[in-house]
Amino acid sequence: MKRKTDWNENTIYYHYLNEIAAYPLLSRDEERALLSQVTKGNEAALNRLVRSNLRFVINVANMYKNQGLSLGELINEGNLGLIEAAHRFDPTRNIKFISYAVWWIRQSITRAISEKARIVRISAEKELVLRRLNRASGRLKQVVGGTYVPDTDYLEGVSKYKGKQIEEVLQMGHRSTSLDAPLTDDTEGTLIDVLPSEGDTPEEALIKTDTQSTIEQMVSKLDPQEQEVVTYYYGLKSDYSLNLKQIGTNIGLSKERVRQIKENALRKLRELPEIESAA
Repeated sequence: MKRKTDWNENTIYYHYLNEIAAYPLLSRDEERALLSQVTKGNEAALNRLVRSNLRFVINVANMYKNQGLSLGELINEGNLGLIEAAHRFDPTRNIKFISYAVWWIRQSITRAISEKARIVRISAEKELVLRRLNRASGRLKQVVGGTYVPDTDYLEGVSKYKGKQIEEVLQMGHRSTSLDAPLTDDTEGTLIDVLPSEGDTPEEALIKTDTQSTIEQMVSKLDPQEQEVVTYYYGLKSDYSLNLKQIGTNIGLSKERVRQIKENALRKLRELPEIESAA
């Protein structure tokens, strides 16, 4: 039986997805008017702009599934990128907002994936420590019997770890709920399944055509090596992306050098002059 808190969390996500479906897409004129207001600090305009584009985040997030983050976490990170794009967009550019925002959505998601990978590595190290501490606790329980629970001082005395390290490790076990969790105990359906999926929706078509065309225009302004790194890193010409180490192996450069090239390329892209929309 599901805990009440789990059910409440899933219910919140369910309502969130239904809300997204209720926000209508904006016409170009509506988008321009809102963007003009956003530059003047109009919060209402910002909220409407972001809400009308939340469905795009879900589409982009789906491209990064099975890379360490749940779909719900990917969407959360993508939403942050969308908000950042809304604040940074220059409405004088003759380019659709979402074509620009996709870059920030993807950047926010890929950074989160990289950070999660770092945390997982640290967590694996902590798990090893936890096993060692459990063995030490087990030895003590065999001696004293009963339900005695060894305290931090004892564990510090019988191991090489400090009290703070031990406390951090013993607090592991946090559990999170995500959008791709089952709706109920007796069904395989997930929360994300409530969204329509009959063929490409207008926004999916935009991401696959208009956005791709615009991105290719932007990337073509970079030098060949930068183009290669950005294309690999964001999976622009394939169904998957590569991390910095994998890219370095492919093109014969160190991971750090690839990172420098990527950062320099992204800086150049952000500073590009007006690019006409491919639409």
